[in-house]
Amino acid sequence: MEHTDEITHGADDENVFRYRLDFYYQQAIIYMLTFIGYVLIRGAIIKASISVILHDPFAYLIGLFSVVSLVVLLLNLIRDRKLMIAGQELIFQHRFHTRIVPVDHIEWISFGREQLVRTHGHHQVVRLKLQGQSGIVRIRIGRYERPAELVARLERFARSLPKATAAQLRSARKLL
Repeated sequence: MEHTDEITHGADDENVFRYRLDFYYQQAIIYMLTFIGYVLIRGAIIKASISVILHDPFAYLIGLFSVVSLVVLLLNLIRDRKLMIAGQELIFQHRFHTRIVPVDHIEWISFGREQLVRTHGHHQVVRLKLQGQSGIVRIRIGRYERPAELVARLERFARSLPKATAAQLRSARKLL
């Protein structure tokens, strides 16, 4: 744990890219407003009694989505994910674990777009093939703060790395 604290406090803020949580905030607010609005409208139109709402399966469903979205938001706040670029290594960190990937453990790197995933208006993804692993590590740029700066820093980091060929990209499996 001390090693994790040293990494966090030793890194410059310009090299630390925090995971964006605005989607989770928006999701929780929308579900909560929908639940409150449904309960108010349903209670006012049908009967001014709370017993009608207590037996409404749709209210239970919206309430369940509201609670789940709040739990997911809370878990992501607690996890506090970050991506750091420190010299010759990438550091993937969250509150409970730190994974350091030195530049010499990366077989190839690929900058591209993901067709099916669009995060914060960006399709861009960086794929890393690590030595000794059958899958790839994907960094979705739009999920981190300051995406343009992150791309620039990753491009500088990748100057000495071999670029992936089309055949390598097709054959690589996704790392879960």
